[in-house]
Amino acid sequence: MSEQPPPPEDLPGAALRAYRASRPRRRKLFTGFAVLFAVGLGVLVWAWTDQSAFDGRKQPTTAHVEARHGHRGGHTLDLVLTVGGHEYRTGLRDADGRVGQDIEVFYDPEDPTEVTAPGDSLHGRLIAYSAAGTAVGGLMVAVFAFGAAQTRRVARGPWRTGTVTARTPNSFHVEFADGTGTALLRTRHPLPDGYRTGAAAVQHLRGGRWLYVLANRTPLILPASGQPPPTAP
Repeated sequence: MSEQPPPPEDLPGAALRAYRASRPRRRKLFTGFAVLFAVGLGVLVWAWTDQSAFDGRKQPTTAHVEARHGHRGGHTLDLVLTVGGHEYRTGLRDADGRVGQDIEVFYDPEDPTEVTAPGDSLHGRLIAYSAAGTAVGGLMVAVFAFGAAQTRRVARGPWRTGTVTARTPNSFHVEFADGTGTALLRTRHPLPDGYRTGAAAVQHLRGGRWLYVLANRTPLILPASGQPPPTAP
């Protein structure tokens, strides 16, 4: 026997139950974005702090280019620099320089093998990447939190049930049992093919924003727009 649509008074509850059935998948996504935000923020704070400390200590010097190694996405220079009478060897990615040339660098007096080219960051693009990850993760965490709050508010209602009459594939009005009804409501989601009339539940959000649920076998809460209900005198 085919599944029957829920009764009109249970339309919002049925739609919300169907939505909540996907909660485990949304929870996994939320957890993933929360981890991205936390890790990105931690790396960003560490890299920014380390860069700031390096900027406060760094000293200029010249380094001799001993070799240049090409690799996918760039190259690395093998450098030799002398600090305090001691010779240090290190590598520097994607800096300008030819073999046998002396180039300007900044070094860390606490660890002279830590060097950067003038104007470059100690951690390359790490700060930019971690900032981007933090921003994306934080934005998605906020979106999920806002969605959860909206779902709770929508569940509280109030919902009203009535009879839908379609005017066009993307517009309809709803008549309630007490003889009142909505103005013409428009939706970006076309009504089912051949739909003319049927039971529905509607909720007015604010201004011209509405939600509606049609009595389908798989009820969905969908947005609509139209005039707000008249204010009681």
